[in-house]
Amino acid sequence: MHSSLSDESGSSESDSDSYSESDDSSEMEQPIVQRTSVSTLAPASAPAPSIARAHAPLPGLNQLAEHVKKWTILDHQLKIVYEKTKKMREYKTQLGKEIIEYMENRQKLKSKIQITNGELSFYEKKEYGPLTFAFLEKSLAEIIPDKTHVDFIMEYLKQKRSVKCTTEIRRKMHTPPPSLSIARHI
Repeated sequence: MHSSLSDESGSSESDSDSYSESDDSSEMEQPIVQRTSVSTLAPASAPAPSIARAHAPLPGLNQLAEHVKKWTILDHQLKIVYEKTKKMREYKTQLGKEIIEYMENRQKLKSKIQITNGELSFYEKKEYGPLTFAFLEKSLAEIIPDKTHVDFIMEYLKQKRSVKCTTEIRRKMHTPPPSLSIARHI
């Protein structure tokens, strides 16, 4: 990668990534599992594979068994991708800290680093803590002297929260993996 350092200073610029999704009808004919195998995963900038076939009706146990098998394979592949992504993100964060430390030590934070397809610039980022019930209760206690009022407000807020219930699938791993036998468990 070609990179160079320029001493010009300027305001922070926002980067925008373009994203376009192709509509390839021949891709729809292939099963989902084949299109998303770990060895053929596309880079993050590529469009996600279509999942239209996942919503097909379930005519019988054979179709259900096939769906469970595909779901399990995809779940496993997603765990692998998640772990790889997590390690890459940690490494990128570490490299970023080292780059910033280098630039801070040389008082070059207003500089930009020219790279092959753009530039790297530095900016201050503010991160606010989460708005939790503990924070709200502590803050309310600072301005409302009567604890019963604070308790009433906290209980009211907790009861007014919206709750969304959905049905999900949870995977429990066994060692060694059991054979897939749907008919016995339905």
